[in-house]
Amino acid sequence: MFTGLYTALITPFLSDLSLDIDSIGNLVKMQFQSKVDGIILFGTSREGMTITNSEREYIIKYVISLVNQLAIDSK
Repeated sequence: MFTGLYTALITPFLSDLSLDIDSIGNLVKMQFQSKVDGIILFGTSREGMTITNSEREYIIKYVISLVNQLAIDSK
């Protein structure tokens, strides 16, 4: 069972409707620095249903990589 604070993140987009990866990274960093127990992707504004599978996979891999790097850097 999950316990603690989990934040549901938005998925930011640029004006051309492409993913705003820099903003996603900034949101993840802010959550990490705030010491939340976890984050939930694609769970706020139904954007998970509007992006492609490849975009979804890219975001997941990016966020996992970023969190792993933040964890290493914080030691």
